[in-house]
Amino acid sequence: MITEEEAINSICDRNTEQSQLIKFVMNNWYQMLTLIEDVIDVLIELRNVGYKIYFLSNFHLLAYEDVYKRYDFFKYFDGGILSYKEKLMKPENDIYDKLIKTYEINPNESIFIDDTKENIDGATKLGFKTVLFTSSLELRERN
Repeated sequence: MITEEEAINSICDRNTEQSQLIKFVMNNWYQMLTLIEDVIDVLIELRNVGYKIYFLSNFHLLAYEDVYKRYDFFKYFDGGILSYKEKLMKPENDIYDKLIKTYEINPNESIFIDDTKENIDGATKLGFKTVLFTSSLELRERN
């Protein structure tokens, strides 16, 4: 498992210019993790019309446990990969490969949605069609 400290250090190492801001955000992480209801509505709609929905998350253990206790949206997914369990993080190829192999996903027939360009770029390299999430409204319009 990846610890919270390891996750923070890894993110800071990849973004040295923003490391102070990243540390501030990570120290206030749990208060910032809130549900975006409109996104959940889109998720449910996609699932209801037959799409398989998977998550690929850079959660560390404590963040995942906190979110899992406060919200029940994980029930809408058909599966997913948690970085703390796999000791992998987006945008590393290995975490996408783990998702692909675990759920027998064909990237060429799949859409990867994320709010971080680096993660989108990682998925694109593996053949996924991608959507850079900016708002629930835009996501719904692209649906």
